[in-house]
Amino acid sequence: MRGKKRRKELSGKLKFFDLPTVVETLVTAKQTGVLTITDDEGNTYAEVLLLDGTVDRARCGGLEGAEAVYQLFHDNDDGEFFFRTVRLLWSGNRDRYRGNRL
Repeated sequence: MRGKKRRKELSGKLKFFDLPTVVETLVTAKQTGVLTITDDEGNTYAEVLLLDGTVDRARCGGLEGAEAVYQLFHDNDDGEFFFRTVRLLWSGNRDRYRGNRL
């Protein structure tokens, strides 16, 4: 795969990895990507979009934004997490897009 940039991935079971530590690691490493949390049955429970290590958007159940992040850290000790880097395409000014950040 010469010349192609490989996507980074991180995954694990929440009973073995503390979710706040996982998020802190992604933030410290200034990662851009989507963190998906699934329940015991493999259904998506929450998704968090990180841009350069900053939580940009989040949803958890029926909640969005800061409320979703709060719920995520208080609810989840079962299931799995999966992080994958993404390449985002902006049409225009990136700073304007970032204005909608949490």
